Amino acid sequence: MNHSHCIRLSLTAIVVAAISGSGPAAFAEDSPQEAAVRQALAGLGQAFNQHDAAAFAAGWTDNGVYADPSGGIELRGRQEIEGWYAEHFKLQPDTKLTAKIAEMEFEGDAHVFVRGAAEVTASDGEPNRTSFLAELVNENDRWLVASVEENDADPLVDLALVLVPRDAG
Repeated sequence: MNHSHCIRLSLTAIVVAAISGSGPAAFAEDSPQEAAVRQALAGLGQAFNQHDAAAFAAGWTDNGVYADPSGGIELRGRQEIEGWYAEHFKLQPDTKLTAKIAEMEFEGDAHVFVRGAAEVTASDGEPNRTSFLAELVNENDRWLVASVEENDADPLVDLALVLVPRDAG
């Protein structure tokens, strides 16, 4: 596993810490589905920021995929995700993640795409910003991350986040 890209990959948690801090209750106009997705992502963000690789990986499907095409990183499966993050947290013990959701697009009751922007601050204090697209699925009444693709920060997503009246990070 290549840890030279650990700050970027950390953003994956993405989607995840997106809600860390404000929690799902902060979005009164959310539907019950949206609130459940935000709650699931908040749990992932909390696990990431507590550097709990097992809890973080538990928020992914068994065959979840993380991809960072520009960084040349692809992790497949909950076990590989947990192992990579366990090592990452050892190498970057001060890494913190925040993220904002720009939009959620549901396809039925058990499938949602979440688009947003994330920022990871590592031990050196330099923030790294990316855009992400996450796919979550509802398995047995629990929202889990099926995939995340992370790319260099997208100015349009950043602009959308400025224009969105709700703060998720």
